[in-house]
Amino acid sequence: MSIKTALYDLLSGSTAVKALTSTRIYPMVAPDSADKPFIVYQRITAEHAHHLADPGGLVSSTFQISIYASSSLSSWNVAEAVRNLLDGYINASGTPVIQSIALQNEIDDYEAPTDASQGGVFSVKQDYGIWYEEATPTNV
Repeated sequence: MSIKTALYDLLSGSTAVKALTSTRIYPMVAPDSADKPFIVYQRITAEHAHHLADPGGLVSSTFQISIYASSSLSSWNVAEAVRNLLDGYINASGTPVIQSIALQNEIDDYEAPTDASQGGVFSVKQDYGIWYEEATPTNV
């Protein structure tokens, strides 16, 4: 299983997150028709560790979890549910093995409406450092 799938499974399997967002959790971009609140997640960086010239099987990555909602309170509630789930998470027996997840940065934002027919969008963007193990290439 990829780290992206594992992250989706964590978010979508959380009772607290699901109570606020239902199944509205999307990789990279949400559909225009998505009801709020919803979550978008994406990998920002991935640094693959090596031992001398060989792959080491350990990855340090940064994922951004973005929460979009119709009110600031709603975005903060979802962000808090996500933080309570992910910050400090470890799964040494899963696939992939997740050595640690740590919240590194968090920012609130607001996008003003483009016309009078729509409301603005409140968001919270959280950056998480994730250390996990990956399979090493067999050609080594």
